[in-house]
Amino acid sequence: MIIEIDYESETPIYLQLRNEIVRGIGSGQFKYGENLPTVRTLANDLQVNTMTVSKAYNLLKQEGYIVTDRRNGAKVYPHKDESEAYRQKLEHEISLIASEAIVKGMDKEDFITICQNMLKTIYTACRTCYSADSPVNIYDNAADEEKMLKLIERVISSGHYSTIEHIQVSFAISNVSRACTHQFVRHRHVSFSQKSQRYVKEKGQFDYITPPTVGKNPELLKKYEEFMGKVSEFYLEMTEAGIPAEDARFVLPNAAASSMVASLNLRELIHIANIRLCTRAQYEIRVMVKMMCEELLKEEPWLAPYLVPKCERLGYCDEDKCCGRKIRKEEFLAKV
Repeated sequence: MIIEIDYESETPIYLQLRNEIVRGIGSGQFKYGENLPTVRTLANDLQVNTMTVSKAYNLLKQEGYIVTDRRNGAKVYPHKDESEAYRQKLEHEISLIASEAIVKGMDKEDFITICQNMLKTIYTACRTCYSADSPVNIYDNAADEEKMLKLIERVISSGHYSTIEHIQVSFAISNVSRACTHQFVRHRHVSFSQKSQRYVKEKGQFDYITPPTVGKNPELLKKYEEFMGKVSEFYLEMTEAGIPAEDARFVLPNAAASSMVASLNLRELIHIANIRLCTRAQYEIRVMVKMMCEELLKEEPWLAPYLVPKCERLGYCDEDKCCGRKIRKEEFLAKV
């Protein structure tokens, strides 16, 4: 990798050097475990003081991008950082992007329009962490889709997931069972607004979901529907007798249909897809998440490699019971 230093820039040279090396790691030009040039060699190549290079290497070591020792010198060895401190640091950097946009004369609507472009926004977040250039310039010059996808894949694969948390998506979900929504609301970092059984009173036969396994058995299906009818009658009897809906709802089953609006960031959606698209997931939530992903892929098809069962990303299955789609983890590790 060619390290470029602007000797007339107001940014200190050691910081420019730090940024260039981080950029090289993020883009894959510096490989994991690769030795960096010695302090003296790099200082001679850049025609700077050895103390400047040493200061840059010490900063990279403190930030967890490299390791150093007297025998082997500096070696690329980035580690994941999902701490709250790093998250706050990144949020501060992103707020700087917004502030710079305002200072440059960009109004709120234009800034929001820019942020709505998922690919360029994520690329800008990734590149900002590894570049001395301003976020606005990075975004404006982001035109090569293949280049953007390549960097995003490398950054995500390295465990730097916070870069995709800047994208927020919302889904309007309807005609799913309470059994399904009970599973869905267990996920963290998702905002839910669900149809209330306390404030929305059922009138007549309430809507309900029938599992396919029940639907395939005519005898059981008949009993299932009769049971739902009796529950509905009892519910109406209670509400007509003055029992409030918040108490009458106690008899409503998990099969009762519901609707909700769910908003979440892209990192959480990918996590949910990786888990819920697995054949081990309960069928209804698997179908629901599949439909959510399909809707998003209509607008952002480049996300297809990420919105998949986790085995597709891992290369192996780590479930106790394997469907056979991928080899088991033990077999995979034995081949490595």
